Amino acid sequence: MDRLVSWAGKEVLIKAVAQAIPTYAMSVFKLPTNLCHVIQSTINRFCWGYNTGKQKIHWVKGELLCKMKNMGGLGFREMEAFNDALLAKQFWRLAKSENTLVASLLKAWYFPNCSIFEAELGSHPSFTWRSILSAGTLVEKGSRWLVGDGDTLDIWHSRWLPRSVTFAPYTPKPLDGSISKVSDLIDYEQGGWKEGLIRELFLQGDAETILDIPLCSSWPRDKLIWHYTSNGRFTVQSAYQLQVS
Repeated sequence: MDRLVSWAGKEVLIKAVAQAIPTYAMSVFKLPTNLCHVIQSTINRFCWGYNTGKQKIHWVKGELLCKMKNMGGLGFREMEAFNDALLAKQFWRLAKSENTLVASLLKAWYFPNCSIFEAELGSHPSFTWRSILSAGTLVEKGSRWLVGDGDTLDIWHSRWLPRSVTFAPYTPKPLDGSISKVSDLIDYEQGGWKEGLIRELFLQGDAETILDIPLCSSWPRDKLIWHYTSNGRFTVQSAYQLQVS
């Protein structure tokens, strides 16, 4: 087999077969780290060639094979990171579609009085719930709120500033705490931000970031979006790239 398949053929087989077979299971369950490493090492052995009792030389590290082609790799998937990205898609669906049957059932059982971002594991969690909840960190890392009317957003704790490092303000929270909602910073009559208040309350970097956020005069509800796509929709590819980066 090693002599009958070219390098290009091995790449196609790995991407279309070896990495595709566990996709369905990984979209529902968090595979053990050891199992992900076994799958990864098996793929690497097949890539370089392997005969019973004799292993061929691996000329580069396995991590390099998983880099994008424009970065010198072959574009193979890191199985553990890909597993997390697939589970993040399920987490995102539960966060965005709370009226679906599965979301309603899980909410009633595991987090009836809070959002899925505040949900806890519980005393007797199923393996599916445990797996999906493990992707919450990745979703929080890549999601933020698009400001609508600002009524549901906490200035100091919500993820609402459109920047990639952190979505929360750098400015320390004032001791009096009189201004707490993003809606307190909006001038609804003028249809814009209260620039004077913002410049007085926030550090310059935060103030400029806030004032650059466009507002809609129809004042829709605040919306959770995925920061790392242009349309705000979650994709497994962008979540995977975020996880490996």
